[in-house]
Amino acid sequence: MVVLMEPLAKSMARNDVTVKVDAQVAKEAKMVAAARNITVAEYISEILRPIVHADLRAETSTILNDKGEATPKPRRPKGGDGN
Repeated sequence: MVVLMEPLAKSMARNDVTVKVDAQVAKEAKMVAAARNITVAEYISEILRPIVHADLRAETSTILNDKGEATPKPRRPKGGDGN
């Protein structure tokens, strides 16, 4: 299955929520978002969307594996801080 990700259109309504992150990460995200002339919410959403979708597919895969329908769990690249 191929899933194509499109950036969030500016005209699309968002349903924002509050998420706590490390203060330094937030500060740096603000700088990058400002440089790209987008909001921090748009920047973080663009970054997290493919990771969350991959993790969701992996977790769904795990559930299916428990039912005997084996599908391999995709590997996610490690971040710069070892996570």
